[in-house]
Amino acid sequence: MKLFKKVASLIVAFMMSSNIAFAGMLDGRKIVLDAGHGGKQSGAYYYNIKEKDLNIAIIEKLSNILKNFGAEIIFTRKPNNDVFVELKDRANIANSNSADMFISVHNNASASAKVNGTEVYYSTNRVNNKKFVLLNGIAYQYLREIKINDVDYVYYLEGNNEAIIEKSKVKIVYRYVELEGNRYEYLREEKIDDVDYVYILVDNKEQKVEKSKVKIVDSNVAFQALESIDLAKLIVSGISSVGFANKGAKNSNFYVVKYTTMPSVLIEAGYMTNAEEIKKLSNPDIQEKIAYKIADAVYRYYEEYEKSKRRAFGFIKSLNLKISKRLLLVGQAVDLELEGLDDTSKYLYRVEIKRNGENVYSTEYGQATKVNYIPNKEGIYDVTFYIKSVDSSNDYDDKITGNYVVCKDPTIKSLNLSGQKVNEKNPVSINVEVQNGSYEGVIYKFEVYSGERLISTQTNTTGVLTYNPQAAGEYRVIAYVKDKLSDKEYDDKKEVKLLVEKQEEMSRGNSAPQENKIQLVYTRTLKKGVKGTDVVQLQLALQRLGYYKAKSTTLEFDANTEAAVKAFQKANKLTADGIVGKGTIVKLNSALGVSTVNKSNTTNTINTANTSKPTMQLVYKRVLRSGSVGEDVRQLQQALKILGYFKYSTTTKFSSTTLNAVRAFQKANKLNANGIVDKKTVDKINERLRSR
Repeated sequence: MKLFKKVASLIVAFMMSSNIAFAGMLDGRKIVLDAGHGGKQSGAYYYNIKEKDLNIAIIEKLSNILKNFGAEIIFTRKPNNDVFVELKDRANIANSNSADMFISVHNNASASAKVNGTEVYYSTNRVNNKKFVLLNGIAYQYLREIKINDVDYVYYLEGNNEAIIEKSKVKIVYRYVELEGNRYEYLREEKIDDVDYVYILVDNKEQKVEKSKVKIVDSNVAFQALESIDLAKLIVSGISSVGFANKGAKNSNFYVVKYTTMPSVLIEAGYMTNAEEIKKLSNPDIQEKIAYKIADAVYRYYEEYEKSKRRAFGFIKSLNLKISKRLLLVGQAVDLELEGLDDTSKYLYRVEIKRNGENVYSTEYGQATKVNYIPNKEGIYDVTFYIKSVDSSNDYDDKITGNYVVCKDPTIKSLNLSGQKVNEKNPVSINVEVQNGSYEGVIYKFEVYSGERLISTQTNTTGVLTYNPQAAGEYRVIAYVKDKLSDKEYDDKKEVKLLVEKQEEMSRGNSAPQENKIQLVYTRTLKKGVKGTDVVQLQLALQRLGYYKAKSTTLEFDANTEAAVKAFQKANKLTADGIVGKGTIVKLNSALGVSTVNKSNTTNTINTANTSKPTMQLVYKRVLRSGSVGEDVRQLQQALKILGYFKYSTTTKFSSTTLNAVRAFQKANKLNANGIVDKKTVDKINERLRSR
């Protein structure tokens, strides 16, 4: 026992002298969060949705999670402060604060609405990371380069003095040290009592290790770039699990990942020009999930780092904290257990659990190495096991931490019907609005009853039921929601009644009878591929007018619908492009013998003037020029097409054909023919549209 006391005291002395701390995974980590664009620079657009606003929304949610994980957050632009920050200033904020990590959040755009997915960028072309000059087997700190009489020279630091040499006679490298799976910054070497030592930087502190126990690596890529690759892979994998296609981690020369000195990534969470992804990106719940997945990737990155650091410098090198679940629901049990102890009787153990920084559970020192805990509230829980030798008088000799996240059960906030009354054999959609739930998402189940008889069951992850009742009568629809982490049959349910009326006979011809009128309401532009109950109403109108030939209506704007729209547009001297805008809606209602109700809002880019003739009008939101991308570009092309200047299919990209059409219009209307669509050009286009 005396021998053990002596060994234990030596081990504790080594741990104290190594000056290595083992705190929480993110405790004290400085993480710079950069919301892309801002102020005068809005980034990509989707109608009135600006990229800069999506970026800051995700950043704000991410900051809250990382703070609860223990990180110190530094913003390049703070939430609720819509300012533009130069790229060099963003990098300088990170470098001057000696940050541990830099994360920039953006959202993407494409000329094609089909392009989708998440991608994360890093850079192997690091400008500001420390380089070394190798000369005669010795590494000297690189300073700068100069050309004299067409000869390249390199300045380096020899002792405290600058030296110069021809670049061709040396090798310039990034140098780092590998130790137990981690990469550390190389500082210098020293011989003490015939033993070679290497000094490295561990958590911004110098640490001396025997050279024989490490691997010194000379590379053309900085180790911070390699760390960035590891981080990027974790993040892109996490975000893709929310429902985005994984487009991978990619090398780049983006300024903020090229000129920062720490592990740094630039995230393109999704494509604003993709209809499905913009719905997710603008949904606060999905933003929260994206933020959590980024934070979880950061946590796992540091988790691996801390494990490797412990193997190199730890008191109990093999110690590990096993947490049975890192994401769970209120009321679910979590097991917290210490692993890697060769003899548990040598030590005493104490555990402390905090929720959002406040202590909720603690024990006295004892022999228990495992705790089963059931959280009764949502939040982020930090777990710390303190360990000391049985004869130690210290508060603790070692400690290890981890955390887990607890979420509320999902509940159904509302069931939204496309209409309380529908006709038989016409589809109806029911949307479930859910609150709370875990970041993993929920599963929806729908049961449709006629009386007490179950006639239909559907299960999905979208939360939308599409049902086509085959007979008139009263139906009951029960929606169930279950979290993917739940061990219950379901977490919540809600019921709604649906009254289905008998389908009235429809007359064919160019006008509608007074009974059972159809009146279309313009809320958005409809085109091939769009889905919704407004598509059904469009089909019914075209069917009544004799243009829609399909046997039954559907929720989808398919080829049959497009053909019917084109036929109607051609017969009514409209542009036969198969796209149903406000002008087509007005003409359809006129043929049906009803007036048009305008329920469009500021997100629509077409308005109608108060004349009997339907007129397309552009809404000025920003200056458009070559390279611009967005639906407002498509609307511009459509307007120029109506006026006879644009001869091609419309797209969301301001290409050379758009540029030529704009210039031709400007020249014909005595404007500055520079191809830039400013407010003056938009006003002139609208004037010409109204005068047609």
